[in-house]
Amino acid sequence: MWHNYALILDGLVSTFPTKGQRLSLVLLNAEANVFITSEGKLCLSAAKRKYESASILILNQYVRLLISVDSKQIKIYVNGSIEIDVAVQNDVLGVNSNHIHLFREVDSEKNTTSNNMLRIRCKSITFLNRTITNKDPDEALKWPNYSLETLVALPLSLYTSMSRLGSAVDRDKLEYLYNTSQLDSKDTIASVTELVLTHWNDLQREQASIIEEETEKQDYCLRRVFKGFDLNYNFTEWIRDKSSIPQETDTTYQLLDLSNLEQDQTAFPTIFSQSTKIKKFLQYSHKNFSHKKYLDSRIACERGLIFIYASYTILNMFKIWTSASPHRFPLERFGDYPFIIKLLQSIEYHYMHTNVRVENRMNTVNILLKSILEDEILSHKFPFIDHLKQNIITESIRYLLKVSSSGHEPDDEPILKFIFKTVNIFVELITCRSTMKQNEIDTLMQLLFSEPLINIIFDLFLFIPMHQSKIFITYLFVTLMKTNKQFHTNEHIKYFMSQLCIELLSNPKSINNRTIKTLQTYILDFVYLDMMRSSREEFEMKLSKFPETFQELSMIIDIINAIVDETKCSQFPAMVFVQSSNVLNNAYQFILDEITISNSHFDNMSDLHLINLMNKDELIEHLFTEFIETLSVSFQRYPSLVNIPVVYIQNRAKLFYILEIFVEKNLVLLDLNLTSGKSVFTDKIRAIKSYLSRRRRFKWFEQSLCQTKQNSSSNPTVIFDVLKASIPDSDGQNSLFYQGYEQLHENAHLLCRTRDQRLWRANYIGMHSADQVGPYRDSITGMSSDICSTRLPLFILCPKGRMNIGLNRDQWIPNVFPLNQSIPIEIVKQYRFIGQLMGMAIRNKNYLDLNFPALLWKQLLGEEITVKDIEVIDIQSFAIIKKIESIIAENQPLFDDMNDLRFEIMSSAEYMYELMPDGKAIRVTLNNFKEYCIRYREYHFNEFRRQIEYNRQGICSIVPNSFMAFLTVNELEDAVCGKGHIDIELLKRNTQYSNCKNDTPFIQQFWKILSEMFNEEQKKLFLKFVWGRNTLPSFDEEFTQKFSINVLTNRASCELDRTFPKSRTCSFALHLPVYSSIEIMHERLNYPITHCSNVDADG
Repeated sequence: MWHNYALILDGLVSTFPTKGQRLSLVLLNAEANVFITSEGKLCLSAAKRKYESASILILNQYVRLLISVDSKQIKIYVNGSIEIDVAVQNDVLGVNSNHIHLFREVDSEKNTTSNNMLRIRCKSITFLNRTITNKDPDEALKWPNYSLETLVALPLSLYTSMSRLGSAVDRDKLEYLYNTSQLDSKDTIASVTELVLTHWNDLQREQASIIEEETEKQDYCLRRVFKGFDLNYNFTEWIRDKSSIPQETDTTYQLLDLSNLEQDQTAFPTIFSQSTKIKKFLQYSHKNFSHKKYLDSRIACERGLIFIYASYTILNMFKIWTSASPHRFPLERFGDYPFIIKLLQSIEYHYMHTNVRVENRMNTVNILLKSILEDEILSHKFPFIDHLKQNIITESIRYLLKVSSSGHEPDDEPILKFIFKTVNIFVELITCRSTMKQNEIDTLMQLLFSEPLINIIFDLFLFIPMHQSKIFITYLFVTLMKTNKQFHTNEHIKYFMSQLCIELLSNPKSINNRTIKTLQTYILDFVYLDMMRSSREEFEMKLSKFPETFQELSMIIDIINAIVDETKCSQFPAMVFVQSSNVLNNAYQFILDEITISNSHFDNMSDLHLINLMNKDELIEHLFTEFIETLSVSFQRYPSLVNIPVVYIQNRAKLFYILEIFVEKNLVLLDLNLTSGKSVFTDKIRAIKSYLSRRRRFKWFEQSLCQTKQNSSSNPTVIFDVLKASIPDSDGQNSLFYQGYEQLHENAHLLCRTRDQRLWRANYIGMHSADQVGPYRDSITGMSSDICSTRLPLFILCPKGRMNIGLNRDQWIPNVFPLNQSIPIEIVKQYRFIGQLMGMAIRNKNYLDLNFPALLWKQLLGEEITVKDIEVIDIQSFAIIKKIESIIAENQPLFDDMNDLRFEIMSSAEYMYELMPDGKAIRVTLNNFKEYCIRYREYHFNEFRRQIEYNRQGICSIVPNSFMAFLTVNELEDAVCGKGHIDIELLKRNTQYSNCKNDTPFIQQFWKILSEMFNEEQKKLFLKFVWGRNTLPSFDEEFTQKFSINVLTNRASCELDRTFPKSRTCSFALHLPVYSSIEIMHERLNYPITHCSNVDADG
């Protein structure tokens, strides 16, 4: 007998029974049945008693009748409304497990209808061997138009999701496992997920299915997968971004939007963005506010406050737990692991909907999760990690089922964000563990990224209709493939990505915004990395099936690998020899042996000498074949080329030329805005930028500047108070820089992109200058001179400069802020404004006099900082750990070398910083010395990272990073600062004369003073005196106006000797008297450049 069960009937009654008769529905047993009376009411007859419903059934309309029975009670619902609720005793409603009677009486003579009359139309009968315990039935149980399939069996889409968790999961075994397990349908997904993962090994097929040959249409794989989920997408619909965020339509040139940086600083803003607008749900009014309403509101507020206090108490407990103390209590004391995961999700959701400072908001859940995971990894016990992975799979399946049932994206954004944030932390744990060996990283990857997790993440890639989510998932796969060469996805994923790659490259019109170009870049990376794991023969065979553009990208990477391979073992691709016939004339083609032999004669130095030669030869720009012929001349200026046969130099030049042409052709396929370390293709190409000709790289760069320039508008007037600027203050707010920053920074992202000769009008209080460009240039010079000075809290003199030892003593580094504290927002904005001024200098050639070390310029370009970069500004930076490492390596006694060492470090600003919590109390020993060295180096590599990043953000709001990254360190510095020294020969070539000639003895004396008698500082002061700026352009073509020397000769010689020279900065002109001797000229020139550099009465 069944004493707990439920019966659901979907039926239509056409007519009620005649008076005094009844229409039987269910005969539960000999003593209990349910029927319809002649009045149209439901009636339960049990234990010789009758119970009728209050309402009357509606004729000719389908209704859902739900009868739920347990041993003590029966409830009968009609369309979700309870009609009969009766307590019973002695199991009078028990049903025989062998059969159940529907629509019949025990005594057939009691039936009132004839054989020809329709009694009831029934379209669905559902029986459950359990009762429905919900107080109110779910929506799906209320109405007959909802299917009950999921109530009695695992949904087909759930079977599909579960079977796709592994390429070798046997669906029949999966179905058998479910049918033989006691699962509560209220929590089917979580239960099935746990069940499947527990029996993972038992569910595997004996042999994985083999992917069909790629003989079908290109989008067949897409359609096949979509069909499995009952989604009829085509490629065009699938690739369309359905997010509400506006897309950047310019796929090549992009500027950084500083207004969005407050929301997020990551590569995936849509996924990890924490800011959510808070809806205003209630409008409060004090009119007619009753006492009862006041009390209710007060109670609600008090409950809310209690909840807030409780949340922050738990949060603070978590923060205490994440400290490095060895005595922290077990995590389980918070609750079981599912509870802790829910708690972390709640904290994440809380920060998404509160106006908390961005920096704190972004890091809270990250810090907690990372601390818990790192603790488990160190202890080699992984219960929380297992539960976390199970939660990701469960919530992902839940999301996919909603997509499958509704056909559109469900509103589960917080859950998805938590999933992606967790997976991103998994990636960080693998990629940022510098203390781990490769085999340890491989083991950790297997733990964190199991096959079921990878496959369900790929399913999210398929069905989340937002590009940013697809980008993150593809980037995840690419990162795992780069981190571990043994990592692989199943054949379904590889095949799908290959087909998607072909589809994207075959439909260039589909790349209509930046996010889809980013997605395409990562898909290209994925396919290339996967193919690289094949043998060379298999690689070539697979490559032949891809579009020509992908083959050319692959050829570029192969050429790069062969060029930079110091062992000379990497082979050049056969395709380069085919392409040489298309690019070069027949007489200048080369063959495999020639280029291979040529490669053996070159190293990095000789390559750079050859590139330098090619950069300086203007003939190459007009006709490359003629340039090749001229290479037979002497190479005395390039010593590393002297002993290399000319034919090999010619072949090498041809190779560089072909490489450059194909790089330029295929750059359009890649998202060049991706930062270093994100993409295989972009990293490889940018790494050999010095092998590409300067003229071509600068052509790309100038095109990007032209495409992103801002139309001219009315120039603002900026008021400068020189007297105020002369008064020292602690925070630099009196300085000319800060005065300009206050008036310009809000619209600098627009203003600094215009190509006007003058971007603002400089008005100096108390001076009578009418700004005709000269005062404007002087204002730039004044603000620039404040940056590398003690007047601002932004930059400090480097340690070598403070100690006055060695080279580079005059270089300035970003001021130091503790890495565990945020940088004040006002300081952040000033760093960004400096970056915007640097961008302005690049665009308008109004150069800044900045003296920064190479490490700053390298980080601006996304290049890796080295120990040498740090040591050139701080010779003592790594001295102590190098000394101890040397002693340990030589097995010598350490004596007192480590006695005074603690886990703390002297910063570049000369204050102590703890390398770990309570580091000043932790002694450095032989056991923890390795960890100390890692933390020590990490501090130095990150000491200025944030400050320089803010500079970079400022530059990239003015100049597209995509092509700026193709500049070298020296080229970027020259683009911002002009020539590092005043090139007098360059100035002479761009000088015009009035009333004299360049070979006049008097003029020759002038140039001698400038080139031989003035030091570098005097040359800069002279340039500021005549032009309002203290740097020269880098090249002749960058001079926007010529330097003009006007000779004064209309006075007596003795009177001229007493006359000082005059300048007009707006026209770059010097009015120079004819002095009687070179000594007098030197004295008369030196005085005004030293004492009269400020602009006054400059018309």
